[in-house]
Amino acid sequence: MGYLATPSASKKSCCSGCAAGASKCGGGLGDDAGVATDPKILALRAQVNRFRGADAPAAFRYGEKIPASGPLDIELATAAVVLNERRAFDSKDSNLIDQAAKGFANPLGFVAANIDAITKTISIYGDLNGVPKAPGGGIFGSTTLLIVGAFAIGVFLLKSMPRKGS
Repeated sequence: MGYLATPSASKKSCCSGCAAGASKCGGGLGDDAGVATDPKILALRAQVNRFRGADAPAAFRYGEKIPASGPLDIELATAAVVLNERRAFDSKDSNLIDQAAKGFANPLGFVAANIDAITKTISIYGDLNGVPKAPGGGIFGSTTLLIVGAFAIGVFLLKSMPRKGS
């Protein structure tokens, strides 16, 4: 599936293709029912929501929480672009600022094309600034860390065991 929402029954269009009656919007994220099932969108929504709502630190609070599931829509894309731009400004790196500013021309297209990097950037930015973690532990949840740790221990134990005939 693609990254962008398809038009809903309310006749709202997310892009010129949808307004023209295209069956799919830009080949984007989200399914035809307009509900995101793609883990990339869900991860981005979780990271953006770290900075939204009453539980976000006041210095980083950016609006009210958005639904935890749904397509990549203009609200999510714009919020992601704003957070990406803020991170760039905080870094004071003119190259990062110029790169991040490109997202304002077409937030949906920019985020769809860079969703992995933007999600990771927002996650790290939140972590570095003490913003509460997203539910599930962010990009690398505790389950992933436990599995990787168990695998590493298993490899270590197998390598340290005496071999038959040695």
